[in-house]
Amino acid sequence: EAFNKVDFHHSGTIDRSGVAEALRLLEKSERQVQKLMDQMEPDTDTLDLEGFQKLVVPGPQPWTWELGGVLPVPNHAKILDTPLLGPILNLTQDSMAQPIDSGLRSWRKTIYSPSDHAMKVIFLDADSDKNGKLDKQELPNAMRKLYKTEKEIKQSIEDMDHDLTFFEFKRLIRGVKYSPSNVNYVPMVGAALATNLLAAFDDDVPEEDQKEAFEFIDKSKNGTLDKTEIADLLRELGKSEMEVQKLIDYMPAEELDFEAFTNWWRSGLSRPLTTKVSGYNLPNPAKVHDLPIIGTCTSLTQDVLVDSYGWTAGAAAKTLNMMTPEELKKYYEELDTEKKGVVSMKRIAKAFRESGMSEYDIKWHRDSCSKDEVTLEEFMRLMRIGQVEDPDVKPPAAEG
Repeated sequence: EAFNKVDFHHSGTIDRSGVAEALRLLEKSERQVQKLMDQMEPDTDTLDLEGFQKLVVPGPQPWTWELGGVLPVPNHAKILDTPLLGPILNLTQDSMAQPIDSGLRSWRKTIYSPSDHAMKVIFLDADSDKNGKLDKQELPNAMRKLYKTEKEIKQSIEDMDHDLTFFEFKRLIRGVKYSPSNVNYVPMVGAALATNLLAAFDDDVPEEDQKEAFEFIDKSKNGTLDKTEIADLLRELGKSEMEVQKLIDYMPAEELDFEAFTNWWRSGLSRPLTTKVSGYNLPNPAKVHDLPIIGTCTSLTQDVLVDSYGWTAGAAAKTLNMMTPEELKKYYEELDTEKKGVVSMKRIAKAFRESGMSEYDIKWHRDSCSKDEVTLEEFMRLMRIGQVEDPDVKPPAAEG
């Protein structure tokens, strides 16, 4: 019955994903599912009903097995068929195998990260229709070749809402390729030290990786990214929140195409010589941070002070300066210039930025909403999350 439920096309066979699902229908635990799947021959991609039944209820062990396919030798597993002793040995074997298996899988994930080339080969092999993406039918086999468990595969399929590009496949298997130093997470001083001292030792990001990340962030596929999207791109390329904030503050335009982004990325952070104050161009004191050695010291000192303020008095000031519902409504109506009753998150993000909100807070508000357009009610709810009405929902602490 379980086999027939999974065999949607009535072909008489089910693939590995179907086998796993049929085992779950038989109320097998994820551990049991994994154990039985591991018992399938590596080159066996499908099972018929008879093969599935043998997998679920195996017959007695043979007395011998062929060494090298030629020489018959005694089969030590035959002892598992012995009454009383067999079940005890099976239980002992499973009790020992489970932690060892989990430990080995964790150890392998820690020390081994598949190369882009290896994943590309597997991706292309799994892409049966050659459309450059993996759908829910193609993804499982690719994940199995990269030693993912049936539980991980099941979760990935459930979370999948669109076909995966190669870049998305890599993120699924390996996670984000570039990440900021753990030093960033040391309160008050970590982000400043990492940004001003350790960043100089970061590896260069190849242009190919920049291109893939740019295209991944460019959901609208118009070839340009605004400041909020550029901030996401910088995070994807391993920049910390403090670095993201600094770079966005001096981003040369509201939007960048890939060529402009790569030129900006190569040139690094360069502050202008002048800055506007009340409409007048005045010397920019922050330019001192661009000086060799001295600039590093001044920038480090400033960042430590700013970060310390953000963790202490700044956090308290945010709480005390909450906008009232009337102020929030008025603010929203000012953003809704076309009086449509909805405002795009891009417009809201830009307004937040102009009001001095940090890129981290902008990202948090946007992620809390997960909508492209926001109504007044949704905006009010969004702005009150983590404040008085919802004391149990708070944004996580950001490094820097």
